[in-house]
Amino acid sequence: MSCCGSKRRDFLPPSNHFSTPVQATEVVFVTFRYTGQRGIAVTGGVTGRKYRFLNPGDEVQVDGRDAPGMSAVPNTVRVYT
Repeated sequence: MSCCGSKRRDFLPPSNHFSTPVQATEVVFVTFRYTGQRGIAVTGGVTGRKYRFLNPGDEVQVDGRDAPGMSAVPNTVRVYT
């Protein structure tokens, strides 16, 4: 197999070294209360974070990106303040 002699690079568009930096978005947290009988641990579907409800009635701050998934977990209720 032969090499292309770096000619492929000639077909690529020039890179823009002065591109606009990506702005970090602020993380929004949502509070959830656990209403089950014993503690549980839930892994966030988007962030992969572990959320632990050690006792019934515990409230945990959940990353907003994981909130839709947490809403689907039985015995978890979103707390609106």
